Amino acid sequence: MSAKIINEQIHTEEIPISIDKLRSLITENFKNTQDVQGSISTLINELNNASSLHKYIVTCTSIKQEKVNNNTENFTISNKIGTSWDKNKDGLFNCKIKDTNGDLFLITVVWITIMQNH
Repeated sequence: MSAKIINEQIHTEEIPISIDKLRSLITENFKNTQDVQGSISTLINELNNASSLHKYIVTCTSIKQEKVNNNTENFTISNKIGTSWDKNKDGLFNCKIKDTNGDLFLITVVWITIMQNH
């Protein structure tokens, strides 16, 4: 099974790793959409290894499509997140991936800058 990012948006002025690296980590870790929890755990571990100055929150919302007839499909998606952050240092990245079965998944990665005491 493979995963391909088909839509994305980013909200930040600072990102802990390059956007290309983040895309790569998401598509690599979500190749197996049968084990979403495992994919999330592995992604968080890799993000932690990439930057210890941030904490991460990753969510994945599965979008199941139901074909009503030849011309109509029904699906509903609702993903909300609340945060308290510095808009100049913290941020989030949303993307939608589609696996080979046609199932859609919404992945959200959130990073929060940790201030170090000097």
